[in-house]
Amino acid sequence: MKKIFVVVAIAVVSISLPAQTKSGFTPFHTYFEKQHGDLQKLGNQREVIYKEIGYSHDTYVTSAGTWTPADSGVFYYSQNTNQVWQIAGTFLNFVQPNWDTTGQVIDAVDANGFVQSITGQVRNGSSWVNSYSIAFTYYAVAPVGYLSTEIIKNAGGIDSIGYDYTFDSIGRLTKLVVQTGASLQNDSQYLYTYTGWNVTQQVTQTWSGSAWVNVANQYNNFDANGNNIQSTGYTWNGSAWVVNNQIISSYSANNHLQTYYYYLWDASANGGLGGFVNNYYENYQYVLDENTQFQNYNWNSVLGTWTPDLSITYNYDSRHNLVYEQDQQFASDTFGNTDLYFYYYSPYDVSAIYEVKNELNAGIFPNPISDGLTNVSLTTVTAGNVALNIYDLTGKLLKHQLTNVGIGVNQLQLNLPGLAAGNYYLQITDNSGMASVLKFMKQ
Repeated sequence: MKKIFVVVAIAVVSISLPAQTKSGFTPFHTYFEKQHGDLQKLGNQREVIYKEIGYSHDTYVTSAGTWTPADSGVFYYSQNTNQVWQIAGTFLNFVQPNWDTTGQVIDAVDANGFVQSITGQVRNGSSWVNSYSIAFTYYAVAPVGYLSTEIIKNAGGIDSIGYDYTFDSIGRLTKLVVQTGASLQNDSQYLYTYTGWNVTQQVTQTWSGSAWVNVANQYNNFDANGNNIQSTGYTWNGSAWVVNNQIISSYSANNHLQTYYYYLWDASANGGLGGFVNNYYENYQYVLDENTQFQNYNWNSVLGTWTPDLSITYNYDSRHNLVYEQDQQFASDTFGNTDLYFYYYSPYDVSAIYEVKNELNAGIFPNPISDGLTNVSLTTVTAGNVALNIYDLTGKLLKHQLTNVGIGVNQLQLNLPGLAAGNYYLQITDNSGMASVLKFMKQ
């Protein structure tokens, strides 16, 4: 199973890629975004995803077998003016017969919507233990607000990977340096050359210990609409660039990628004159602007044919939200089911803080609270532990508590001594994966 909407480091929210992505610039790092460095700012869209559930199929045969729950993610948001940011996510694995909460991510977001840090945690018994953290800094001069550095620390709080972004004054990424190890030593760098917003050349280099050494070089050609229609890749042999691969792409009238062919250079082809030979192929289908199917193929040089590999079918609701994805793998001359994903959305009011759907019919009273003691009611369909997490409006986890409940209506008491006056979230998740998020005030 894979996670589609994860929150950073391991994955993150569905991020809008920068304009130059369409025109051939593929960011090396998942979290880069041209839009003023707003890594997880979701814009003015009217709906946000609040849950993803994945299923595994127990056989590759399409006419038999069953779907079994595998993993799930529940996501929480905050809002300022017309922007909405993901501030937390909880992840669960299905272990028959219950959902088991295994991890969570917490985003610290400033008042302008810039992610300052992200913390990933895993469950250790009844408590959460940090597994990684990411810290971000942004440009204070032109281009103001663009991502400047990103540092990932491991569970012990020791630096493990660093990214240093260099932009020109109009916001084009010109250099990305990757550093690794506890002292963040140079590892690799990526240099970009542009015509307008089109990346016409990308050079990859590694650090030898004393200097940067060439590794790969890619040249891109674009059509009049800024679509990357041809890329030719080279590798460095120590003294010169040697051709290695070529990518040929085609696009629809609406500038959607339709076909993607990846070729490798074969010096023995064409009677020893050399040439590009088939290696990999992708095909995309659309209905209007929605990608409804993806298929990829590998070249079988023995048979001289394209062999299917993976097929993904997408379905959308009337508001163009992706609500269903089915993955199939090709084996034994047929496509067989492998993974199935459902995505759930909820609208938000642009004048108020977004709250996830109240699946547990939960309530909190009194609200506002004054003495640090409050009552919580909830309705569960399974017995077992429920997790109660208190967050401030930046997504910082202030309190975690596990409480045993029975089937039906439950009345719980929550003690919050020392909680400062202000607004907070109470997140409740039961062992079936059902969740509620309630906003409350401390006077």
